[in-house]
Amino acid sequence: NKNLQKSKDFNSKKITKVAEMMETHVKYLLHYLNIVT
Repeated sequence: NKNLQKSKDFNSKKITKVAEMMETHVKYLLHYLNIVT
């Protein structure tokens, strides 16, 4: 059961990291589009 909890925490951390990366990517993309248009 402890291992299950560990992997759950790991997965949620991974998801958070991916979400942050996506957010940053979207911000850069919007910034780039503002420059281009």
